[in-house]
Amino acid sequence: MKIKIVFVMSTLGTGGAERVISNILKYIDRNIFDVSLIILLDDSNDYIKHISQDITLINLGHKRTRTSIVDLIKTLRKLEPEIVFSSLRGVSLILSLIKPLLKAKTKFIFREENTPSISIKDTSTPNLYNLYYKTLYRKADLVICQSEFMKNDLVKEYSFPLDKTLRIYNPVDFSWIEEMNKITINPFKNPEKKNVIVVGRMANQKGIDILLKSILKNEKKILKHDVMLHFLGDGELLNEYKNMAKKLKISDYVEFVGRQENPFQWMKYSDLFILSSRYEGLPNSLLEAAASNCEIITSNHPGGTREIMKLIDREEFIVDELDWNEKWFSERQKPINKLNLIDNFEAKRIVKEYERAFKLVYNSKK
Repeated sequence: MKIKIVFVMSTLGTGGAERVISNILKYIDRNIFDVSLIILLDDSNDYIKHISQDITLINLGHKRTRTSIVDLIKTLRKLEPEIVFSSLRGVSLILSLIKPLLKAKTKFIFREENTPSISIKDTSTPNLYNLYYKTLYRKADLVICQSEFMKNDLVKEYSFPLDKTLRIYNPVDFSWIEEMNKITINPFKNPEKKNVIVVGRMANQKGIDILLKSILKNEKKILKHDVMLHFLGDGELLNEYKNMAKKLKISDYVEFVGRQENPFQWMKYSDLFILSSRYEGLPNSLLEAAASNCEIITSNHPGGTREIMKLIDREEFIVDELDWNEKWFSERQKPINKLNLIDNFEAKRIVKEYERAFKLVYNSKK
């Protein structure tokens, strides 16, 4: 008998958590697992087209997550899964609440999307989530953390049981990235410039405001190196950042190009990739930039970024200040440790780790 597992997501857009789920669904062993995917919202679901036809896809089509709860309960009761998996905090909260309404044998696995004690401060209800991590979250049979930093944060800050946590790095689909990189059209309007890219959601976490202010502070260096900074992504603060660029009078140096279906095309032709975040879980954009052989600079921040940079021999390019140092452009970085990158993040290998975790939870006693 196959193990029935249901993945529950609010959307299947182009975010990091969504990409992880997309990779798991792509490579999970169909001979062992009977897989279903429930999507709660009728929203941006860019990755649906990548979902294989042999996966049962159920789109509840709601406008708001909380209005989907009744339909979610009905659907889970009908599917009767052995395992329910969530990769988003809000969805995990709902599943924790409805767990008593489902069959007692059902196991719940939550993947933590970010460093909990830091990231909840950026939510509208930090006190609620703080209480959640100390109480309902413990109903999970297993919590998967993206990095050792995240795992330690969960255990230390919330006294979460260590034996109910597991660190699994994010999967990187190198073969897919290689395929996407075959596109030879340079997306930059002025390829002769130093084209610098930032890839990610336009949100407080990503430190876009810090980066914009650093341009004003270091305008002479920007002019000297003929820098053009391109922001790939959308989000709740996109318009605010556009207005900030105008207010700072740096619009000549920045371009907001929105969410890109193929960011690898931009990575391939870029001169530098910058991660300016205030905190991270385990940034997929950094992993993908490394896979695309980008020159990389990251800010020094809490989370799993340092773990990545250490594994790929790039720790020296973690900076305390975004000062647009001369070395960013005058010296080529040494080659990325691709062997370590593949050994630690290759999608098929990572999915095998997930499969072992699923089987471990499935076989555990109540």
